[in-house]
Amino acid sequence: MKVLNADIMNAKEPLEKILQLPLPVKAALQVAKFANKLEDEWRVIENVRQGLIKKYGKTNGDQISVDHKSKEWG
Repeated sequence: MKVLNADIMNAKEPLEKILQLPLPVKAALQVAKFANKLEDEWRVIENVRQGLIKKYGKTNGDQISVDHKSKEWG
């Protein structure tokens, strides 16, 4: 099964909410293991994303932004 980086990024918040629910022990353990696997991938994706923002972004005061109309956007 192919999973996109966007799918991993979008799954982070819902998984954190699921982990807060009172689940049976077996289900809670499975969800926690899955969340840990995704956390490793999320860190890698986030580091690459931040690097690309620094490389292609333009500094506006204290913030860096990338114009979505630029050729580097997509």
